[in-house]
Amino acid sequence: MSFEEMDHQVDFDDLPPIRESYFLKLDKEESKVYLANYGPLGLKVAVKMVRKSNLMSLRRLVRAYSEIQILRTIESPFIVELLAAFATSNRLFMIMEYCERGDMSSILGVDEAFPEDIGRFYLSEIVFGIRYLHTSNIMHRDLKLENIVIDGDGHLKICDFGFSKMNMLDTTRTFTLCGTVPYTAPEVCDYSGYGKLADIWSFGVMMKRMMTGQLIYPERVTMTTHKEIVSKFEDIEKEFPMPGVEIDTADLIRQCLQPEKDRLSIRGVMRHNFFSKTDWNAVASRSLPPPVLPPSTDCDYSYPTLVPLEPFNHKLIQYPANFEPQFEEHPYENFNYVNPNFGLWANPENEIDDDDDKF
Repeated sequence: MSFEEMDHQVDFDDLPPIRESYFLKLDKEESKVYLANYGPLGLKVAVKMVRKSNLMSLRRLVRAYSEIQILRTIESPFIVELLAAFATSNRLFMIMEYCERGDMSSILGVDEAFPEDIGRFYLSEIVFGIRYLHTSNIMHRDLKLENIVIDGDGHLKICDFGFSKMNMLDTTRTFTLCGTVPYTAPEVCDYSGYGKLADIWSFGVMMKRMMTGQLIYPERVTMTTHKEIVSKFEDIEKEFPMPGVEIDTADLIRQCLQPEKDRLSIRGVMRHNFFSKTDWNAVASRSLPPPVLPPSTDCDYSYPTLVPLEPFNHKLIQYPANFEPQFEEHPYENFNYVNPNFGLWANPENEIDDDDDKF
């Protein structure tokens, strides 16, 4: 079926999502991610769906477009790959790489922590993903365990760029209140502006959860309560040193959870003693074998098969880096995108050849 036919014939509301992505979290609206089978390649893919009815304002349209624009510019084995994006009459869809071994929050049970060596392996791959983003002047703004997924080989990838922002230089400040409360840096909440170091705070929260089994403060807190808690750095300092936690581990967590002016950069994180024995070249090449291989999280329901022809009958849309979408005139045409690596089965004109023996 085509994507448009799929939109009308597949009742996504009756399918359990493999994850819920709080694409517009502050508005309590969400996108959902489903598992599907991409017919022509026999490939399992993740299908992220956003209803157009949730994107009625220009601000929301720009945010949706921004996620696609960011993902189509990224080339890193530590970032989930966008394969295609398109709009139907009712919804926006993003076809993404499916990471079958779940996310980091599902691997860590309640109050559980990783042994030192396993935690260091996973944290090194998260760090390398953040390093790629920050050196590309991209700020994620919603780093959390649920947005760290594990591929079939057992390596980590960062996903969900619904709040991410491009063109973030080291001195750039932004002011949007966004993210997931337990992981949000204090400067995000006080409206004074924040930069890429807010991602380092989120990394510190993730590291504390992974290595100690605990977040900094309760998971169910409001933005108001969160601001009151994290504004008191002396309360956080009382947690150090951490009984039963290696000195270097506790120190790196502490240095990531400092006021913004004293916080480590991503380069400082990589140079910390916690990673003194880490071979960053081996991390970059993903040549280090994962210490564990979590079981696949394939869904036990019959997921739809996509045989999408329509989007691939058009030439690939290649926008320049400084392209500014004109949403007022054609609000959804800017969402059409095909990853060149995903369309290799099509001919150079990107038209379907019915005689091609690949089918």
